[in-house]
Amino acid sequence: DNVEINNAANNANKIVAATGGAVTLFHNNAAKLATFSGGVSVTGTVASDGLSMGDGDIATFGNSNDLQIYHDGSNSFIADVGTGNLGIRAENLFLQNADGSENYATATVNGAFTLSYDNSQKLATSSTGIDVTGVITTDGMTTSADINFGDSDKAVFGAGSDLQIYH
Repeated sequence: DNVEINNAANNANKIVAATGGAVTLFHNNAAKLATFSGGVSVTGTVASDGLSMGDGDIATFGNSNDLQIYHDGSNSFIADVGTGNLGIRAENLFLQNADGSENYATATVNGAFTLSYDNSQKLATSSTGIDVTGVITTDGMTTSADINFGDSDKAVFGAGSDLQIYH
């Protein structure tokens, strides 16, 4: 026999427990949480003060589990294993070290994208192109590196742009 707990008027379910089977919890006579042989099904929003998952447990999203977030015991991953792209949307985006004290890359809306080394900006986009700080190295050695410019493009040097090299 099923066990049912209903409201005082006995016209709305609160809890239904099937013998040897599912248990369903209701809110205003609408099923919100139900158990089944594979786990639980939730209808609506889940509010929680935390979620704990073990190493190797994967949080999956999408009909084909295309988006996965997990920790394998040593490394953490956000993986798009489907056929589409993984997009990250934000007004400003920072890639930082674990304690947030050092930026690796920074992207600002309508502004620069910067790459840093040891928290020191080395390459940045600007409204006029790119700005590079430091020297260009190849195989760990400072060398003369080729920088290719198109016809009429200029290499401009000096704060007052007083040296210009172009073809």
